[in-house]
Amino acid sequence: RDSGVVPDCVLYSTLINAYGRAGKPEEAQRVFDQLKSERHLIDAPLCGALMDALGRAGCVDRSAALFDEMPRLGIQREAAHYGALVITLCRAGYIERAYSLLAEMEREGLAIEIPHRSALLWPSPWLPTARMSPFEPRRSLPRLALQLSTYARRAMLSTSPAP
Repeated sequence: RDSGVVPDCVLYSTLINAYGRAGKPEEAQRVFDQLKSERHLIDAPLCGALMDALGRAGCVDRSAALFDEMPRLGIQREAAHYGALVITLCRAGYIERAYSLLAEMEREGLAIEIPHRSALLWPSPWLPTARMSPFEPRRSLPRLALQLSTYARRAMLSTSPAP
């Protein structure tokens, strides 16, 4: 600002992305919160950047809270926002929550992209010890593998071209 450059949402999104890739979610959140307190325009790319930054750091609850807050901020959630949360949930092992979010995407008429489906197939390197949901008991790895395989087959069938 001292040099006469007026930062805009693109610059702030880039800054938030950089903090996320550097593994500094607190700094990304600080920038976002500062923008909100200064009454800057909060837009969809800013929210997506923060969701991604939080997700990369494993801050599942904070990423989900921002996703839930978007309509109150007057921001339309897009496939990219759903996808970022699906990937975050899968990385943390919350497969059931990710499935329900994909179902919500379908109800909203949003396209489910390959990375969203891939996240379900390879959710986390720590999957055998990951919790499926805070309200469900841990599931066995073979049962989960069968569930994921079934989902993948259904997904492939639903996206195959008609003969």
